[in-house]
Amino acid sequence: MKALTTMQAAYWVGRQSDTPLGGVSAHLYAEFDGSHLDVGRFQQAVSLLFQRHAALRLRIHAEGQQSIDEFATHHCLHIDDWRQRDRHDLKEMLQRKRLKKSTQLLALEQGITSDFSLSLLPDHHHRFHLDVDMIACDAMGFRRLIEDLTVLYAGETRIPLPEWFDYLAARDADSSRVIRRQLAQRWWRHRIPHIPPAPRPLRAPDRCQSDRIALQLSAQESASLSSLAASQHLTLSALFLALFAISVGYGWNMAQFRLNVPLFHRDPLLPDSDKVVGDFSNLVLLTVELDPQASIAHFAQRLMVQLAELISHADYEGVSVTRDLSRLHGDVQSTPVVFTAGFGIEGKALFSQAARQTLGELSWVISQGPEVMLDAQVAHVADGILVNWDVRRDAFPPELPDRLFATYRALLRNVAWHPENLTLTLPQMLAISTPEAQAQQQPVVEVLCQLLARTQSCATPTPDGEISALNLSENALSALFDIIAKYLGVRLEPQICLTHPTPHALATQICQHTPDAARRAATLLKVLAEQA
Repeated sequence: MKALTTMQAAYWVGRQSDTPLGGVSAHLYAEFDGSHLDVGRFQQAVSLLFQRHAALRLRIHAEGQQSIDEFATHHCLHIDDWRQRDRHDLKEMLQRKRLKKSTQLLALEQGITSDFSLSLLPDHHHRFHLDVDMIACDAMGFRRLIEDLTVLYAGETRIPLPEWFDYLAARDADSSRVIRRQLAQRWWRHRIPHIPPAPRPLRAPDRCQSDRIALQLSAQESASLSSLAASQHLTLSALFLALFAISVGYGWNMAQFRLNVPLFHRDPLLPDSDKVVGDFSNLVLLTVELDPQASIAHFAQRLMVQLAELISHADYEGVSVTRDLSRLHGDVQSTPVVFTAGFGIEGKALFSQAARQTLGELSWVISQGPEVMLDAQVAHVADGILVNWDVRRDAFPPELPDRLFATYRALLRNVAWHPENLTLTLPQMLAISTPEAQAQQQPVVEVLCQLLARTQSCATPTPDGEISALNLSENALSALFDIIAKYLGVRLEPQICLTHPTPHALATQICQHTPDAARRAATLLKVLAEQA
């Protein structure tokens, strides 16, 4: 029996809280779609995984203690055999299953911290469902579970040490930890009175309505952002964080606020500490000040320096800082807007190729947490970057999360397609990235798609599709850009398609050069309609 860590205790209290954003579990749920899985071997692999990682058999006691249960028959894979269902029923059943597992409270007090489930589908297809409570397994541990499950399915049966309680024992025996925490606490004590307020719910939260909004940046966009960050001596995480902070400031109309930035660092106290599954999470409270005179590049560099300093004082846990804030203000404080970057993981991709071939491709992922209304995550997936927002829609006016996400998407793409935009000030960057600005670009996007459709007859052009995939001849491209020059008022060279590879990217460039491009495009659309 051991006491809960600071973060585990916060999760445990939060799931029992009656505050507007409380009463939910801190958990991560994902689905993988694949085919031709050997069900018997997979059942055995899941059983071995429960034996390998004791944290999957964690039991939480009411007095704030944790213990490990012995391996038992309920530590297993649950199977739904829906191979004979018709398509309509199947879609409805999978949707109900997703909704249930996305919002469930696992019975931690009964030693149930995870839920492994397999839906068998027609034509040898399957969907693998995994839900894990973060009190037992943090985000990095979730990745470890997927990779270990893959190797166990492949035939490996070795059970490695150490385990979660071994790590806790080594941590408690580390005499320097108390001193580091005291020094960090002293550092934070002088800064706590100056921490700005957090963004609050923009509507009184009602019944929990968790939803996911996601975007997959293309390989070219991802490579462009990586190169751009390196050229500015920025980490990729800092660039994504800065643009996210601008989106938050726009959505809440705040110039100063704080964000919740989770950490998943684990000290190498034991051999193979990186292979332990448990809750190693921490958080820091990042102060954001949106200076209207600062360039995007300068703002991102300042945030990166701030974050590095906060991390160097993270031995005083973010939960403890939050408690100090509550004592200072005389009420319960929280920081419900979260930003998590997973760019530094080993192997770069979120899951290995072996895992994707065995379990299938990640098709859905969502997380919940007490006192969280927006959790943004970014990570490498396949050749691109996955941008995932987990949102408590009941804490927002209708449509606002989608508007904020559209702004963040536009900020990312306006930097990826136009590296020179990093020199813009924050208000200048927002002026071309809000939904209103995107609406101005829409007629130009439509005109480009229609013109491209007229130059070839194979693939159908889409706003975010690569123009190069249409395999246009040199003459066809030249004719296209002649029309753009004549009707939209800007002369561009065909080579611009290398840096602005999609109709959407090209439209952004046209609108920046021609203020009345939307009006001109609308006129051209009428002409094209009459010709059709």
